[in-house]
Amino acid sequence: MKIKKEVQIGLLALVAIALGYIGLNFLKGIEVFKKTTTYYAHFDNLSGITGAAPIEASGFKVGNVRSISFDYSRGYGATLELAFNSDMRIPEGSRLKIKTNPLGGSELILFVNPQGKTYLSEGDTIASQDAGDGLLASVSDKILPSIAGMMPTIASTLERLNVLLNDKSIDSALNGINASSQQLNGMMVGLNNASRSLPPILNNVGVMSSNLAAFSGQIASMRLDSLVLNLQQTTAQLQQVSQQLRSKDNTAGLLLNDPSLYHRLDSLVGTADRLMHDLQENPKRYVHFSIF
Repeated sequence: MKIKKEVQIGLLALVAIALGYIGLNFLKGIEVFKKTTTYYAHFDNLSGITGAAPIEASGFKVGNVRSISFDYSRGYGATLELAFNSDMRIPEGSRLKIKTNPLGGSELILFVNPQGKTYLSEGDTIASQDAGDGLLASVSDKILPSIAGMMPTIASTLERLNVLLNDKSIDSALNGINASSQQLNGMMVGLNNASRSLPPILNNVGVMSSNLAAFSGQIASMRLDSLVLNLQQTTAQLQQVSQQLRSKDNTAGLLLNDPSLYHRLDSLVGTADRLMHDLQENPKRYVHFSIF
């Protein structure tokens, strides 16, 4: 039996449509031939949730969004048809929450109730929780007003900084710092040159220390005990001589300590002096000449 060309074209079109449907769902992450369980969820604000958005539980993908329909009865919100893996059992009390990504995109997070003892049936509605304001809304509502309040202070600070930078005293201060740095550089050059002359000085110091070591060795080799003993004996003799000179029981002591001997000697010297003057003035009184 020969198939007509129109039928062949129709069959090829149907196959192409089926393959396109399967491929499109595969690209969206929807597995057409995999058995799934259908649940529903209602959100007042989808916050970027689109069809085929993933559903995760504990970081693992357990399903995706099959379709989204607007809630015309209420005039706001949307109902999501969710396709979960057939092995996924959802306890009562579990809830869905939209997690927004600051860089774009959103995903659904399933928070499983660990204390739930009964499970939802296929077609039931899972409790949901909106994403809230999100990160960008928090930034715009909380951080931006604070920044706006700080703008006058920032502007005045920038104006003062501009005035400070245009002040000529800053230039003079910078010139002073430059001059100081040049002086410091000159000092460093001088220290560098001085450090080059240190080796000869250190050599001289080494020679002096060697000489001192040799001298100390010579002193150590001397018989200091006998020298100290001789000094002690000499000191004792000097003390004995000093005691004898202070005593009156000897000639030297009498000469130094007896005042009467001093007065007699003084009187004798005075008498001798007067005798010499008289001899010079009256020699005839003492010398007689006789002529035959």
